[in-house]
Amino acid sequence: MRKVWVIGHVAEDVVLKLNTEIVVGNFHLPTEAINRCGGSTSNIAIGIASGPIETGFITYLGNDDAAKLVEPVLQSSGFNPLLITRGDQGTPRCLVVVDKSGERTLMLLSKPIKDHGGLTFKNSGIKSGDIVLFTHWYEEWRAEIDIAREQGCTIVIGLGALLADPQVSADIAIGSIADIPKELPFEDYLDRFPLIVVTRGLSGSTLYSKSGKVHQDAFPVNTIDATGAGDSFLSGFLTGYALGIAPGKVLLEIGARWASLMVTIDASIPPNFYEIEGIQEIIDKALQESK
Repeated sequence: MRKVWVIGHVAEDVVLKLNTEIVVGNFHLPTEAINRCGGSTSNIAIGIASGPIETGFITYLGNDDAAKLVEPVLQSSGFNPLLITRGDQGTPRCLVVVDKSGERTLMLLSKPIKDHGGLTFKNSGIKSGDIVLFTHWYEEWRAEIDIAREQGCTIVIGLGALLADPQVSADIAIGSIADIPKELPFEDYLDRFPLIVVTRGLSGSTLYSKSGKVHQDAFPVNTIDATGAGDSFLSGFLTGYALGIAPGKVLLEIGARWASLMVTIDASIPPNFYEIEGIQEIIDKALQESK
């Protein structure tokens, strides 16, 4: 079992619920408005920490009301450790509009925090064999990625890194097809990213490697709110990977099961690992077969 470190932002989600579809140019009256802890990076971290994997989270908070809302959630999520850099840039905020079908539209209400005010691994305690997730690629994080690599960590990075500086590389690139402007010939990127995992919402997920590609369909469920589905998938995939399950269809299935439960609840944060029906049995079987 390996430790996972997650690096990136937490946000205040301002959620507006509609009982109609979103129509451009029309007036919409929300049926409900909610302010809650969100942000894809923190969602993933909280999901992983809810299960058997020791999880460290490194993030940024401003000195504002949004920080007062989200910090208690972080403090109660079981991170070991939780490292927070504080500054005056303000805690990120995001507007989430959920239509009657459960699909959501996201609008950033503040700029993403690219420089976490001195965010570094130097005193974090990372060590060889740890898995380090950067959910986005920012030039400002290059030093942290280099430090993690020098320490012998497995580097996992968001899918957008494929289109970054050609010198950027990682062990795994993972994320939603919505994170990049178009479909790519993912096999052409395997020299820099030996494992690439792409989620496509209702169309499922695909894993690309030099051994070929593997696909997992999404599980059919009654969607209430699609917010956090991709985050839940990443939580599941990385949980299974940290437990020692080899990259393949089982990891995609674990992610898909977590995501399928996520979309049936009204929340931004993924459901607890131990609430996911059948997931422990899938993991136990995969680990037993690998012996």
